[in-house]
Amino acid sequence: MIEEVFIKSKNSSGKVLMNIGVTAAITIAVVLNLLFWDMSHGPGEFSAILVVLEINAIFLPLTFILVSIVKGMQKSKLSVSNMRVFGHAAFGKSFDIPLDSVSAVSQSAIKGINVTTASGLIKLKLISNADELETGLSKMLYGQ
Repeated sequence: MIEEVFIKSKNSSGKVLMNIGVTAAITIAVVLNLLFWDMSHGPGEFSAILVVLEINAIFLPLTFILVSIVKGMQKSKLSVSNMRVFGHAAFGKSFDIPLDSVSAVSQSAIKGINVTTASGLIKLKLISNADELETGLSKMLYGQ
């Protein structure tokens, strides 16, 4: 039997997720700045140093961690053929599963899709055509 790939995933950019995370990091930094402002009872030289250190110590690491996680999730790929389901999960973990081993498929948060087998669960995130993948894989699994 000749293998044909029916459905391939399309990656989402994740810009919305990054914007939300960066906005949250800035909000946390501003709230902490206001707390330090109240503790020092007004602007002063020591207070200004604390504000600069705080922004560097909180905002930059949070932003770096967020961008790293989103970049790792953007590497998710899924392809469905008439014989198998294969691709790469977040951070490059590859998988290759026979189609008859897949027991369920569902959608998840952050534009994701979950593929369940007897041996475990594969979670893929930031897939822009998750609806199409779920519908197509479900039809193939249940013979419709």
